[in-house]
Amino acid sequence: MRREREPVWIKYYGLVPMTKRGYLIALTVAGGTAVVFCLVATVLG
Repeated sequence: MRREREPVWIKYYGLVPMTKRGYLIALTVAGGTAVVFCLVATVLG
């Protein structure tokens, strides 16, 4: 019988507790936003 694992909670700078999956999603969104911002800044000069 398999037991469900408890989600891993990460304290992000001690402010926002989130699961490992939530952390990875937030990191991906933030990274994508930064890339788009840099591309727009480069194109507009």
